[in-house]
Amino acid sequence: EVLDAAKEKVKGFEAKEATVEAEGDGKEYEIKGTANGKTVEVEVEVDKAGKVTKVVVEEKKEEKKEEKK
Repeated sequence: EVLDAAKEKVKGFEAKEATVEAEGDGKEYEIKGTANGKTVEVEVEVDKAGKVTKVVVEEKKEEKKEEKK
């Protein structure tokens, strides 16, 4: 259900890694992956009954390091 919520919010989302933390009475899942060639992090909050209560999407910007010559 958590992964489905992430995929519903971000079209083309492919999970690469996930962590879970206790958050109040429920849990917060942090799922990192990719969508359409971009790095995406999705946070899904679940209440004690297992119902998804919040989904937050954060696109990570790739940092490019330029070398000075």
